[in-house]
Amino acid sequence: MARYFAVVTLACLLLCVGSLHAEVPASQPGEQGALAVEQVSDDSPSLPEVIVSTWHSVVNAAQARDLKAVNNGVIELEKLKLQADVRALDSYALQLVQLGNEALRAGDRETGAFYARKALQLSPSSPVVLARSLPLVRQTGTASTTQQVLKIVKSLWHHPNVALRVLKNSIYPALLACTFGILCALALSFAFKIETLFRGVSRFMPPTVRGLVTPLALLVCLVAPLFAGPLWAVALWAIILYVFIPQHRWLGFAAGTLLVLWGTVVPIRESLRSWLEDPGVQAMLDVASGVFSTSDKSRLVALSIQRPNDGALFYTLGQVLRRHGEYDKAEEAFLRAEMLLGKQPWTPAQRGAIAFLDNKLEKSDRLFHQAEERGLASSAFYFNYSKAKFEMMDTAAAQEFLRKASQKDHVFTQLLQNREQLLGSQGRLAIAEIQLPFHLVLDSALHPTSSIQRNYLTISDALMPGLAPPHICMVGVLVMLSFFFARKRKSRTVPLSSYSNLLPARLLNKILVLIPGGAWIRVERPIWCFFILSLCAMLAMPLIEWPAESHFVVDAFPELMPYYVCFVSLFALCAAYIGAHLEEE
Repeated sequence: MARYFAVVTLACLLLCVGSLHAEVPASQPGEQGALAVEQVSDDSPSLPEVIVSTWHSVVNAAQARDLKAVNNGVIELEKLKLQADVRALDSYALQLVQLGNEALRAGDRETGAFYARKALQLSPSSPVVLARSLPLVRQTGTASTTQQVLKIVKSLWHHPNVALRVLKNSIYPALLACTFGILCALALSFAFKIETLFRGVSRFMPPTVRGLVTPLALLVCLVAPLFAGPLWAVALWAIILYVFIPQHRWLGFAAGTLLVLWGTVVPIRESLRSWLEDPGVQAMLDVASGVFSTSDKSRLVALSIQRPNDGALFYTLGQVLRRHGEYDKAEEAFLRAEMLLGKQPWTPAQRGAIAFLDNKLEKSDRLFHQAEERGLASSAFYFNYSKAKFEMMDTAAAQEFLRKASQKDHVFTQLLQNREQLLGSQGRLAIAEIQLPFHLVLDSALHPTSSIQRNYLTISDALMPGLAPPHICMVGVLVMLSFFFARKRKSRTVPLSSYSNLLPARLLNKILVLIPGGAWIRVERPIWCFFILSLCAMLAMPLIEWPAESHFVVDAFPELMPYYVCFVSLFALCAAYIGAHLEEE
């Protein structure tokens, strides 16, 4: 079981990293966009002017191939980023990644490694930059590839703007792979139990025409559902399985579960897509990821009118208003968020920070204590609490909370202390941001900004014509309930000469056994067959670049594709070999 879990994990990592690669479009190798200020300033309107002008100097130094000046410019950008409380400069870092790739193609490995280091220096925790720089890092030996992949996965939970897009891009490929797996597993069950099917159908045929009508009836029962749509085929084949091959009824239960998943997930996925396309939601997710811009306030205020019951939105709006120095409005936003989110520690911690900035130290201490009692124990919270205690002249408590902050995350605490030295103890940007947990941001995605019924009805009609997602769920539930009525029955009286000893052709039998998972049907383990075929389909999707969401893996790691093909082939061969070995035993 551990082997299969490891394979699933590897497949998910590749798909996730490939999806991240697509979050920021790459320039073509021949373009000069990497050095054109107009094309690198995606963040420029939201960044302080001094950061933009410093980046211009880095661009000029890169054009002149003055790596020393580029290095000095990146160091200066790091300082300015700290002062402006900018977590990452993704668009600038991606330009440096492109420069590194161009240097590597020209055979200059040392310069490529230099630009890889500088890109990670500007955006050390951005999952997009980490993913896009991964091939460059691997080829130049700048850092450990394994550690960087682990950093990508870890950073996703702190960047909901990226994590939710990865989730959206992964839903349909996973469900399609499972649909392919269940259809193939059902087809293999029918192929290996062909005698049972013929004898079962013949029981319902008139004796005088049994030999002629039975094959035609069986052919219609198996082929007709395929023309009705993939999910109709899953449902009807599952019923046929229950009736004629009840010993494989768990495969039918898996088919019903898959139908329920399709009916449930399609509206959620389309809601997520619609939600992510809204500019106000994009601002909310950026703020939740620690990325701020000058347009956040207007976009969030406009969105709050449309979504008056979104607690995560009002929490984010409160963060932005506090950074603008509008403490009274920020307090109102956090109180609104607290009313919508219920009893939790994050809104009291934010209100405590506002009270601290407004020089209301007793109120700040009380709110921070309330947040701690409710279970908040992050490094950012303890750092803010230590600042309040220090201003209240409680040096011992201040040092204790600072120690706890450092114990939770030493690097982050040191960064906060450096920023405090630059901006002052009571500067608005010297307050550590306390982000909402990922699951609360995800809850917001379940309430779309606009009607998505037309979108998901189009998709459901393509999958199961004539049925909307709720009806697909109902069909799935009926298929699952049928599991409890499928039992092995005593064979009725049928002439022994009728379809006895009917087996697939010898050559066909060998081919079916060689299919990954095929032999598992022979040893009466159909669920394992479904699992193996689904996983093989998911692993193969990047190779055939279908569906559209899966082709990003090929774009992200073109030089790794030969190794990936070998890995997929080896996995399929191992699955077939293990199944054949079990059959022999």
